[in-house]
Amino acid sequence: MTSPAFTTQQSVLAVTWDEDDFAGTNRVPLILLGSSVGSGSQSGVTYNHYSTLRTTEDALGLAPLSGGDAAASPMGDLFSVLPPGWTNVGGVVEKLGGVITSGPDVASWGPNRLDVFVSGTEHGLWQVTWDGVSWSWHFVGGVITSDPGAVASTTNHLDVFARGQEGGLWQASWNGSTCTWTFLGGLIGTGPGAASCAAGHLDVSVIGVDQQLWRRGYNGASWGAWQPLGGQWTTSPGSVCPTGTTTVQLFERAPDLSLVQTTAAAT
Repeated sequence: MTSPAFTTQQSVLAVTWDEDDFAGTNRVPLILLGSSVGSGSQSGVTYNHYSTLRTTEDALGLAPLSGGDAAASPMGDLFSVLPPGWTNVGGVVEKLGGVITSGPDVASWGPNRLDVFVSGTEHGLWQVTWDGVSWSWHFVGGVITSDPGAVASTTNHLDVFARGQEGGLWQASWNGSTCTWTFLGGLIGTGPGAASCAAGHLDVSVIGVDQQLWRRGYNGASWGAWQPLGGQWTTSPGSVCPTGTTTVQLFERAPDLSLVQTTAAAT
């Protein structure tokens, strides 16, 4: 444990047993040693020997070798590692669980309220909610093929946008009690960015299959037409409306990999 593999790198030593009494409740010990192992971690997930292999494969970015490890749960909730280059400056790194297939986006419509949206393994939209006390998972539905973009335009109201399996833009709108899906059309190549400059108003931006930046706005009553904003961009747009303004700030990566900012009047 004093070698550079453990003192300067993120290595893990796994010691396990291979005993089986052929009973459904059979359990064997597993000892994990390494700086990336969360001290005192507990899990309610059922693991097996395939889980050790699946965890190793996921850490190295490898595909499963067989049906056994493909179906096994990786032991991600037993580890506590910051991404490379990150520094914990007094905050808490908390694992929220789940198995996700997209990047997340988050919105907040009030104090002590966070709503995180991701795609699950079935490519449906999932919502992870913080209510000031605890986190909870909720299945929203749909079939999405991009990272979601989320925004809260007013209290107790959320709108989430994502690309559907046909390549167009979909909106999931939650009014505090029910969720409604609306197809907004288009043919998009990335995940969307969403912003709101006024209560009930929405501006959503995407990169089309032509690599141009496109936007569509909602004025509180109806959606306007798609508008091209030009350019040649290579990632999903970042979108925000600074407090007290009526201008949407958009951020994009250019073909030369530089960060570019542009603005658009809010709907």
